Amino acid sequence: VLRAWLMLLLWVLVRLSEGRPNSFGILLFSGSLLLLYRPEFSQSFSFWLSFFAVLYIILGLRLLPSEGSWAYRNLGLPFGVSLFAFLGVSPLLLSFTHTSLGSVLFSPLVGYMLLPFTAYGVLELITFFSLPTLPLELMGKAVIQVVELLSIFDLRVGFDLSVRGSFTFTTFLAFLLYFLSLIKALTNRECN
Repeated sequence: VLRAWLMLLLWVLVRLSEGRPNSFGILLFSGSLLLLYRPEFSQSFSFWLSFFAVLYIILGLRLLPSEGSWAYRNLGLPFGVSLFAFLGVSPLLLSFTHTSLGSVLFSPLVGYMLLPFTAYGVLELITFFSLPTLPLELMGKAVIQVVELLSIFDLRVGFDLSVRGSFTFTTFLAFLLYFLSLIKALTNRECN
């Protein structure tokens, strides 16, 4: 939460100063700042899972086309975000549990279901919890039922992977994604 808040704050400050935010740089700066301020985060799986998920999303979106048809924007891009987040967290998850390939396929679907749930939750906060809670409960139960239904079709994967091995693999793959995005940017620049 601290990293996400700091990233959002930095992004807004850059926009207010009429700059163009660099999400990759903001992520690296905010992560470094938090590790400097709170070195115990270097031992926190939640910090690293969140950091690598966002890192892979940022690097992965650099590889995908930014524009396209309605289907691409509403189905392809959410699937891409889900896929890259999955790639970012899977090696770390495999160091202490199994992971699920179905989460890549089903996350965009469940994400769309969570939109009204989240919007109603924000309205609840804005109105100081004066709205009836029944709609929120019903939407939450519906999402849980759909997740349980989709888990029937899931494929679980488990490997014996050490924490060091998972960090090495995740970091190597992040460098690969970074270099692929650089190559794409260079070829796009040459074409223009």
